Amino acid sequence: MKKLLSIALCFVLLFSVLPVFAINASAATVEDYLTYTVSNSEATITRCSTNIKGDIVIPDTLGGYPVTAIGSAFNYCDKLTGIKIPDTVTYIGNRAFYGCTALTNVTLPANATGIGDSAFYNCTSLVSVNIPNGTTRIGEYAFYNCHVLADIDLPAGVTEIGNYAFYCCYALTEVDIPDGVTKIGNYAFNRCTSLTKVNIPNGVTYISEGAFQSSSIASIVIPDSVTSINSYAFSYCDDMLSITLPKSVKSVYKAAFSGCSYKLTIYYSGNEYEKSKIYVASNNDFFVRESSWLYNSCIGTTEHVYDDDADTVCNLCNQIREIVGINTVVGTCGDDVNWKLNTDTKVLTLAGTGATYNYDNGNNKNPFTEHRANINSIVIGDGITYLGNRLFRGLNHTTSVEFGKDVATMGYEVFYADNKLTTVKLNEGLTTLGALTFYNCTSLKLITIPSTVTTIENRAFKGAGLTTVTVPNTVTYLGYEVFMNCASLRTAYYTTGVSMLSPRTFENCTSLKNFYFTENMCRIRTRAFYGCTSLERITFQNADKMWGASDKSEAKIASDAFEGCSSTLQMVAADESHVEEYASRKGFIFAPNV
Repeated sequence: MKKLLSIALCFVLLFSVLPVFAINASAATVEDYLTYTVSNSEATITRCSTNIKGDIVIPDTLGGYPVTAIGSAFNYCDKLTGIKIPDTVTYIGNRAFYGCTALTNVTLPANATGIGDSAFYNCTSLVSVNIPNGTTRIGEYAFYNCHVLADIDLPAGVTEIGNYAFYCCYALTEVDIPDGVTKIGNYAFNRCTSLTKVNIPNGVTYISEGAFQSSSIASIVIPDSVTSINSYAFSYCDDMLSITLPKSVKSVYKAAFSGCSYKLTIYYSGNEYEKSKIYVASNNDFFVRESSWLYNSCIGTTEHVYDDDADTVCNLCNQIREIVGINTVVGTCGDDVNWKLNTDTKVLTLAGTGATYNYDNGNNKNPFTEHRANINSIVIGDGITYLGNRLFRGLNHTTSVEFGKDVATMGYEVFYADNKLTTVKLNEGLTTLGALTFYNCTSLKLITIPSTVTTIENRAFKGAGLTTVTVPNTVTYLGYEVFMNCASLRTAYYTTGVSMLSPRTFENCTSLKNFYFTENMCRIRTRAFYGCTSLERITFQNADKMWGASDKSEAKIASDAFEGCSSTLQMVAADESHVEEYASRKGFIFAPNV
């Protein structure tokens, strides 16, 4: 008797838990084929008998519980032809209909938020499926091998399309990818051999590996949010005739465009120089062929509506496209500054507005150095206000430069070591000559510093070939070593309002013979004229006021200011001034200023 009670108690305990429902009545209904679990008073269908067949409607409740999810329930139900899922369901799980090879149509619930991985994998008869508006993710392999799926409407809420999501959907002809999508997975539309049209939204930052490989896309617009195109992305797109490519693209990886049509044309929003900076990996022969490229092209339309190869205006948006001839190289050197080099005339022209970029000697070198053998003249257009650091450094074939009327300031080393530069036309309105601007420009014999210049930075003309120079009275700052080592400099007129001559300003100007100080000058710093072995005469204007007879402080002229100068140097100043005392002490000739 006790044994019977124990067995009965076990049965009571077993059925009181009820974690899984499996119902099989003699008169079979859909519910009879389904297995489900209950959690939080909600039912998830976890399994369906593979004997189920035909079109079915999944009930919205099972055992009195609302059905809210479908797990990997219908695996290999290969006699199932159609299914309607109730709106109570919010998620279609991984492998939900995996291998349902007879399934032709599915009505998904309006409230579904996601389609799991491999949800319709190998549903080879599936013709159509509606994707609910609330769906945010299409899982990996979701529609893999759905060979006859001809149409898919992706709702606006989708943000991610998983890897291999539509792989081998042979019948798919067109895909409109919503604007919210930021990720298109690897091989997502690979081998969609009938796919002729697809849009990629401006939010995708890279084209994934093999994403559109072996499709029939004829024309593709890459949005300007994309920075890289990964391996095999468009390989073997035999019908590909045009690509609209933004200059945001910096990398094109292995075989991204291998096997594309030899007629491929690339409409590029950048210029030839910017294109040359794109990293292009191996097996992209058609992509790198120069005859395939049109520069400064219209972006944003799949219809490339330039009438012919000579047309320069897009018919839809009037954006200018520049046809680059074989003797022309173009590029950008500022946010709003472009450059063009005619290799026949060897004239480099800058055009635009605002500032040019700053450059360095590392990875950010100026774009002109590689073309220096073809640059004899530089013309800087009106509207350009700033010439950046090292902008024209190292152009050792350039002989002349003409400034536009709006250049106001210059960075450092702008014309550094341009040793064939002979003519520079600076503009009225220029206020600053940057440090080392004309350093070692040994062929530059003459330059007129505009009356608007207020600042000449350190070493601006150090080592230049100047023979004469006038510093205007507008200059209020003169850096150190400005004319140091100008070995050909014979005469300097110093009319500036600066009251102090900076250290080493004219050091080793071995040809300097005459120098005229303005009346404002009252101090000469260390080594200012050191080694000026040819200096014959130096005149101090109004020396009775600025170099006062009553003030004999040696600090006004540094002790070594004229060291190395000839003992025949004549210093012209007022009687009994500090200059007379200095000349006497240093062994130079003093001459009264009459």
